[in-house]
Order: sequence, then C-alpha cells, then structure tokens
Amino acid sequence: MRLPRDRRYDRLPNEEPIEDGNEVEGNGIETGVEGEADEGLPIEPPRYIGGDVPDDLFLGRDIEEMQVEEPESTTPEVLSDKFRRFRNNINERVVIPVQEHIIDPMTSIMNLLSEKVDFQLNKIGNPLILRRFFYIIFMSIVTYIVVSSGLLPTDKTYGINGGFSDHSILMEYARAAVDLAKLERDLEYISSMPHMSGTKGDAAIRQYISQSFTNNGLKSVFENEYPAYANYYESASLSIITSDGETKNIELTEENWNPLSWSGSLSDVNLIYGGKCTFDSMNKLKDSGMLESDFLLLIHYDKLVSQQILIAQKYNAKGIIFISDSYNGNNDVVKMKSVALPQYWPGDILTPGWVGSVVKPLDPKDSLAVPHIPTLPLSYNQANGILSLIPKEGVEFEDGHFSGKPGSIKVSMSVENTERNRHPVHNVVAKLQGREQGDRSIIIAAPRNTIGKGAIYPDFGTVLLLTLAQLFEQIKYKFDWHPLRSIYFISFGGTEFNNAGATEFVEHRRFELREDVYSVIDISQLGITDDSKKIDVQTHPLLRSLFKNENMKSNFDISVSNVHQYGDWTPFYSAGIPVSVLSTNDMLQGLPVTETSADTFDHLKDLLADASKRELITDIILYAFQSCLNIADIPLIPFDILDFHNFLNDAINRLDDNYKDQLNFSGIRESLKRWKYVGNDLISWKHSWNNIVVAHNSGFEPSILSLHRYNWNKKLFKIGASQTYAAGIYNRPFYKNIILGPTFWSTEEVNEDTWTFPGLRDAVKDENWNEAQHQLEIIANSLKSSAEVFLDTEQNIIM
Repeated sequence: MRLPRDRRYDRLPNEEPIEDGNEVEGNGIETGVEGEADEGLPIEPPRYIGGDVPDDLFLGRDIEEMQVEEPESTTPEVLSDKFRRFRNNINERVVIPVQEHIIDPMTSIMNLLSEKVDFQLNKIGNPLILRRFFYIIFMSIVTYIVVSSGLLPTDKTYGINGGFSDHSILMEYARAAVDLAKLERDLEYISSMPHMSGTKGDAAIRQYISQSFTNNGLKSVFENEYPAYANYYESASLSIITSDGETKNIELTEENWNPLSWSGSLSDVNLIYGGKCTFDSMNKLKDSGMLESDFLLLIHYDKLVSQQILIAQKYNAKGIIFISDSYNGNNDVVKMKSVALPQYWPGDILTPGWVGSVVKPLDPKDSLAVPHIPTLPLSYNQANGILSLIPKEGVEFEDGHFSGKPGSIKVSMSVENTERNRHPVHNVVAKLQGREQGDRSIIIAAPRNTIGKGAIYPDFGTVLLLTLAQLFEQIKYKFDWHPLRSIYFISFGGTEFNNAGATEFVEHRRFELREDVYSVIDISQLGITDDSKKIDVQTHPLLRSLFKNENMKSNFDISVSNVHQYGDWTPFYSAGIPVSVLSTNDMLQGLPVTETSADTFDHLKDLLADASKRELITDIILYAFQSCLNIADIPLIPFDILDFHNFLNDAINRLDDNYKDQLNFSGIRESLKRWKYVGNDLISWKHSWNNIVVAHNSGFEPSILSLHRYNWNKKLFKIGASQTYAAGIYNRPFYKNIILGPTFWSTEEVNEDTWTFPGLRDAVKDENWNEAQHQLEIIANSLKSSAEVFLDTEQNIIM
C-alpha cells in the first residue's frame, strides 16, 4: 500500500531499522517503499486532534491496491505439517485415481450385474429370498474349505489331544515334512572332506552343523571344547624277510595307520599268523610252541579290536598287523580303526575320570587306555602277499591259513606318530526347551569325526541328527508345540580318540547330567545299505518294553537287546544314564567300507537316487523321530520297572545256578522284591491315570493327578543315577554303574547276560570269590536304597 507523501512512514514503532534487507524478523511484513529510498521513521505514529480523521484527507489522491507478499518462513516444518502434506499427496496420487479408475467403474459394473441378477431371479421367485438362499450356500462352502484346511485353531491344528500332544498328528506331519533333498545336500557337503578331530576339515564341519542348527530355529546352540590326547600319522615302514633271506618291502601310505597307535619299531621279529586273536587261537599257538620267542601277530580284524589287542599283549606279542577285508572287489581298501582300550576307561587317555587338566595328566607311557605295542593295518592285497610267504606249517586255522613257525618269516616294522598331549576336541550342542519339566531332558547324539570322509559312518548319522532337529523345530512352529521335557542335539567329537568328546562332556557335567538327563539315544549306527528293514535296538532294561511295543515298530523287524557295544554312549551308561543305540543290521555287523578312504558320497549317490531307498530313508528317519518323541513327550516317562525287575531277576537266577556254591544271593533277592512291588504299583497307577485322563476326560488331566504324575517322573528320573557306586566297580574305578556296563573281557556270543553286573562278573572271572561276594553286597544295597525313594510315602509330596 502506498501512503500519502506528506504522511509517509518508513519505520514501524519501537523497531530497529533493517539496513540491507526488506524483511522484518518476527512479523514478515515488507517495509520498503517502491521507488524510494528508506528514510528514518518517526518514533511514534502521528496523532490526530480530536481523534477524528478529516473526511477530505485523501481526496484527490490516488489509492493504490495493497499488495502483500508471502513471507519466506524460516521456521522448520513440524511433523504434523509433513504428515498432512504426505496425506494430501497420497489422496491426490493414489486414493483419488483408484477411486475414479477402479472403484467407481467396479461399482458401476457390480450395480449392473446386480440388476441383471435380480432380473433373472425375478423370473424364478422373490429375489430377496433367493439371494439369502445362495448366500447361505456360499458361506457354507467357504466354512468347509477353511475348516478342512486346518486354518482354525482346533486340537488337530495344534497337534494335541486334550492337554497333551497327539503323536499321531505329529507323526503324520513329520512324514510329509521329511526333506530328503536337504539330507542329500547335507551329506554331500559333510562327506566332501576328511574331518578327523582337531583338523581344518573338522572345523568346517562343526561350523556347518552349528549353522544348520541355528537356521532350523534352535535358540541355544554352542560348542564345548576339551583338551585331550591325540596323535596323527607321521611315517610307517614294513619289511618281510623270508626264510631264504630275501627282503620284501611293503609300500605303505598314510592310510596304513590306526588312531592312538603306539610309536615304536621292531627288527627281525618272528611273524605268526593268529587268525582273529581269540583266547582259543592264542592258546593253540602257545600250546604248539609258536609263541616261545619274540613274535609279531598277523591277524584279521574282529568286532572288538580292543580285546584283540589286550589278548595279544597278554600273550606278550611285540606288535600287531591287521588285515582289512576287501569291499565290492576292491582289495586295496585299508580299515583305519582306532586301537583305544576303553575296557579301562573311555575318554582322554591321560585324564581318566576327570576333565581337562584339573589333575596333572598321566604320561602316555603310564596310560592303560592305549596299546603299548605298535599296530599297523594293511589292505587285503598287502596282507595276502605276506600270507602267501608263510609256509604251511604250525597251527592250521579254519580259513585254511597256517600260523607258520618261529624263524620261518621275520618282520621289521616301524610306526612313528605326531603326538599332541593336549589337543582340543569339540562338541556341537543345541537345545529344544521343554514346556512342562524343562529342567529334565534327553540327548539325541551322533559322532562326527573320522579319518576319511566317512559318508556311511559317521556322516549319515550326522545328517540324521540335523534332520531330526529340523523336524522337531518344524513341528514346534507348525503346532506351537514344545515337548514335555527338553531335547539336546549333540554332535560329539573325538570319537576316534577313545570317545574323548562324549566322555569329557560327561566328566565336565557329571552332577548336572545325573540330575537332568534321563535318557540318551544314539543314532549313528543307522544306515541305508541294508534292504532287510531290520533295526537292532540296544537299550537299558527300563526301556525294553517301549521298543518292543508293536506301535513302535513302523513296519521294521525290531530286535531289542541289552547294550553290548562300546561307543559315545559308554560314558553315559557308566554314569547310570539309560541309553538306547539304534542300528541297522549292516552297521551293527560292521561294513568293510566304513573307516576306509572308499567311504565317500559317490558310493551313496546312486542309492540316494533309488526310489525304494528314499522310502527306506524316510522310514528310518520317522522311526528315530518317533523313538525320541515318545521318550521326551509321553506324559509319564516310559520306564517299565516291572520289566526291569524281571530282567535283573532272570540274570541273578542264571548266576545262582552257576555259582550257588561260591556265592550267597539272598541279599540281592530281597532287594529285587522291592522293585517288583514298585513295578506293580506303577502299573496300577498308570492304569488309573489312563482310565481317568484318556478314557473319561478327553486327555485333560485333573490338577491332583498332574501332581502325582510329576512326582512319579521325579522318582523315575533318579533310578539310573541312584544305582551307581562312587568308588567304581572291581579294578575299574571309572565305571560307576554296578548294575549295567561292560565286563573287562567280552564274550563272542551276545545274550541277556551281556553287560550285566560287570564288577561281579569280573571278580568271578578272576575267581576272586571274596570280591565277588562284596560286589553282590554293593549291588544289593544299591537296589535296596534306590527302591526306598518309591516306597517312602512322604516322597509323594512335590517339593
């Protein structure tokens, strides 16, 4: 606005002048006058006398239109302004175009269709009634589709039956969820490199397993590292000197080596063929005068290599050469079996009974858990060349070969190892938390390490472990499910070093395991090369009835026996924890290809492509899954105490028949009567529980029954650990389980007495009758005290 010239204002009241700008800070009003220079403004505005403005003040003067320019604001844009501007943009660019170009045309089309439908319905009857009729039909179809698809939260979609899991639903889902393609990828990678303990290959496989556990959704994934004795191939040589003085050198490679073999050399020692180095064969050789001077044994591998070595050392052999079997016409494979001696103790050979370096480790020369004579494995072709040089004299064996006589053939042999007294072994551990008794758990385990690539063993067991972990996690997310009790998945290392990883794990967590873990399931001896559909289950007597149950067989021929093999499960068994070892027939008997360099993925590739084999693999996975599911998730832990009593009672009866003149069995019989009473009481309570909860209450458990069941489980947890003896069994303090465990000398025949009352049987073997009676008393007292927990009525109160 232009003011009259004689009353022009160039300055606002009480404001400082702006010297080189046209904006006034704070009000944004323009102060400059077009065409004229700024001049000083009066301090106060003009005053008009009387307060009235003369009417002719502006007469004859042009009045310009006021022009106000928008100020350039310096105030930052607030969040609400930004949101308003964003909303306006959305309306202009999205909402309005969609409304105009999509919704409005669709509405017009729908109105048109509605009119046409009404027109057609009008020909039939009342359109309003007919519309409702068709609406009801349409919604019924939608409802049926939703319900049948399992989208609604029903018992079936949650995999439950009342308050507990419906295992039939979980098994049905597991069958559909088995991912054989992933299993094959896992197996191809894990068997793509050698992964002996403490090597780079093992580090890569460990990382792969950990990542697989994590990717499958397991939250608690970690590694345990323990120091243990380890040795590795350095060099070996073997020369044969015939009777005419000719020397033949046997070309050896790093495959001609046994883990934990003893470094040493022999020169011009007599070579004696010893069959399989049994007590019978060695007695024949001794009686025939074949063992009177220094000798080295040439023998075939037997099932229990450690016993062959113990027998050889007992008869003062200076060394052993093992003969490998041929495989599928391949006579050059070498079986690289460990020569550890777990009869004394499993685990680190320098720290028996304790973990790491808590106590000063033994010197290897003082350790009983390794042989103190050199051993060397040969292929069938290498050994056959030596056998052909042995003259047909001495003792003849069933295979047609002769032992030879001292001086007929002589041997010079050398074995050198790289030794690591303290070398790390690793376990990879993952946990699936239980929902009811999460502090109680089972362990699903498989060994990981091998000298070669180990596709059949142990890698197939490792991929089964990964597959089971994946299935359990998939079911957890599908059904919002957790097992009643926790599940650990463990890949054990150091198996070739006397089961070091598993044993150090037990020694490190001995008291924790005794309280928390009530069962271990080893799946490493499940394989796919056998078409017989036979599965052998070595298990604790408490679990025999579970595996004999027809509902557990899943079209397999199941054979149930007592545990009778050494493995990663041995330290758990020795600590009183019930174990179960699942094996297919081929793996139980021992395949010639395992523990050789020929055990590769290429060997299994064609089998994995075969439809019948893929179906077999699926069935094996589901059998292992069902076994673990039942032990971890059946409301009452599936221990059969009455069957346990019957098993022990039968074993005592056989011992009584054989040694009734030397031993008194009355004390142990009295103790067993208590277990019979407890077993009958458990059967009665279980029957009542099923009658109330399952038959009449649709799977829902009253609170009082829940407390009683919890109390029963609490007692059942303790059975195994309560039947151990702190001082250990006769002559072998590592083995604490006085009821079940390995005897020092094993029999070739596996029967019901195998691995029962080991300390008692060792004393009987030595004809130490005082010690045998002492062992009987320890067993009787242990059975009596462990039964007291069940018989004490005050223990029925949950703490």
